[in-house]
Amino acid sequence: MASFATESGKLTIKLGPTFIAPNDDASELGDIADSDVSVESARTLGITFDYQFTPNWSAEFLGIIPTKHDIDGRDTLSDIGEISDVKVLPPTLTLKYHLNNRSAFKPFVGAGINHTIFFDKDVTQGTDTALSGQTKLGVDNSWGLALQAGFDFDLGNNWLLSSSVWYIDVDADAYLETGNVRRDIEIDIDPWVIMFGIGKRFDV
Repeated sequence: MASFATESGKLTIKLGPTFIAPNDDASELGDIADSDVSVESARTLGITFDYQFTPNWSAEFLGIIPTKHDIDGRDTLSDIGEISDVKVLPPTLTLKYHLNNRSAFKPFVGAGINHTIFFDKDVTQGTDTALSGQTKLGVDNSWGLALQAGFDFDLGNNWLLSSSVWYIDVDADAYLETGNVRRDIEIDIDPWVIMFGIGKRFDV
């Protein structure tokens, strides 16, 4: 009988399409009553580095090509449409437990930490008009917990197919500043990150 057990001391690199789907909720924008915003989804290319330090335990680092997310107005801000856009880089490190290590199908669960970096923040002309002046967007970077689940499927010769889902706690403290008027808003982005990939194991 063939053995599909994963040995310790292996580094697996996975690459594939990745989808970022915010599960967002936001406070009101400063003094604007009944205001709300939503963060749009995006797709990109993801890469993970997974080091197997025992047959059942590994540590995995997730990186992506930065995504650009539109921030749209809702409720009393819905007439503005797109308020701004921002680029996001969310490196994530998880500790994973592999539930079934002796077959080709290897499910796993994991937990860890995320650091989300926001940059290239642009505000639309419609926002400048609605707020009566040139406006800038500020967003603080976020630290949060991450949960992960997925599976690898062994193809032989150290190749595999993989699918992973992360739920990441991303709380963005943001503001729009127009002249001397600053309007704060808290956005719980809390995205689902879904990656489908092909991977290769290497001895290290």
